Amino acid sequence: MIVYKLFILVENLYIEKLKKENNMKKILKEYGIITIGLLLVLISFEFFFFPNKIASGGVSGLALVINNILGFDTGVVMIVCNAILFVLAFVLIGGNFGIKSMYAAFGLSFALSIIEKNYTVPALTNNLILASIFGSVLLALGSAIMLTQDATTGGTSITAKILNKYAHIDFGKGLLISDSIVIMLAMYTFGTELALFRLLSIYLTGNLIDKFIDGL
Repeated sequence: MIVYKLFILVENLYIEKLKKENNMKKILKEYGIITIGLLLVLISFEFFFFPNKIASGGVSGLALVINNILGFDTGVVMIVCNAILFVLAFVLIGGNFGIKSMYAAFGLSFALSIIEKNYTVPALTNNLILASIFGSVLLALGSAIMLTQDATTGGTSITAKILNKYAHIDFGKGLLISDSIVIMLAMYTFGTELALFRLLSIYLTGNLIDKFIDGL
């Protein structure tokens, strides 16, 4: 009887150990996939959008508009906006989504900061149409890969995810709606040409994300 109980105890401990190991492998796999998506987004920004000064949507674009109109520091505006959006993500979508998205958002911000302080990244093309197309493809693919693990890089991606969950709007279309509003504000504030190229990029990204998600 004692031997049997010991056997059951050892078996339970072994099963518990296997569960923990499998859970750890699952977590590492999820964050590894998110990191791959993050790298694709980083490449789209650094090699296509930023060097060509294509106006950005999302929280960064909104921060620039607020800075120009009210004079608030763009970094502070971005922190406040992302903080509000992440609170909404935790409440409306779930803590798991919020934690993964925080990793993606702050990981992207940290990587961009390191690159911009230490390197001058050349544009792979100075043709604004090509930059918009190829940048959009990489951005959409990277975003779709992260979304398969319930993560985004924050900003308007969170509002798109909320619209997807509660209004049943495709994520890409929700992103298009959110970013288009920001681009319209940027267009009014900074001019039309670069804003129009970013609007083209947003349209391409929004449609491609849905297709990539279906494929993945």
